[in-house]
Amino acid sequence: MRYFPKTPFGKKYILDPSTASHAPNQVEQWMGCEGVALTDLRPAGSARLEDEKVDVITTGEHLEAGTRVKVVRVDGPSVFVRPA
Repeated sequence: MRYFPKTPFGKKYILDPSTASHAPNQVEQWMGCEGVALTDLRPAGSARLEDEKVDVITTGEHLEAGTRVKVVRVDGPSVFVRPA
């Protein structure tokens, strides 16, 4: 397993960190933003924040699609929301 990522076959199946969709400095821009839940949040799902689709997590409650949400915390790549 130590050498697998360095093999041509391993490189094909392991993601390169530079292709991550949200770098930590980009995620922090969502702090305090409001948006709309695109999917049911139970507790994770997607929301539209500033015309961009973002993966979000609620603080524990179940929210239905179409609910207005507000970002209350950003913890690494995780964006936490609550009803607005």
